[in-house]
Amino acid sequence: MQIGVDSIQVEDVDLTSADLIFHLRVANPNTNAVIIDRTDYTVMINNISLGSGQNQRTVTIPAGGSVVIPQPFTVSYEGAAQSIWSYLVQGGAEYRLVGTAYFDTLLGTVGVPYSLSGTIGE
Repeated sequence: MQIGVDSIQVEDVDLTSADLIFHLRVANPNTNAVIIDRTDYTVMINNISLGSGQNQRTVTIPAGGSVVIPQPFTVSYEGAAQSIWSYLVQGGAEYRLVGTAYFDTLLGTVGVPYSLSGTIGE
């Protein structure tokens, strides 16, 4: 499996929180379709851990194809997030998304770890 960030949306920014959506593109180079059971992830902005999330949506990836899976995450304007708030609102924040995608196989569920990084707003 090949996992990458397709895009990032920063939406619904207000005085207390911001909603982020990391869109993961998962490519299946195999000759058989695969099913993602769920994903778990931790979000870091400018090397500050903001918490974890989980997407329990089951997604089928066709043989030789790819899908985009949204990973929603809400950042509260408190604690460590205060120091990165302007980067979220104006762009330029360095992100790291560390997680595991769980695939259903004939042998059971297999976890595939990923670590993705880049800049929000570019």
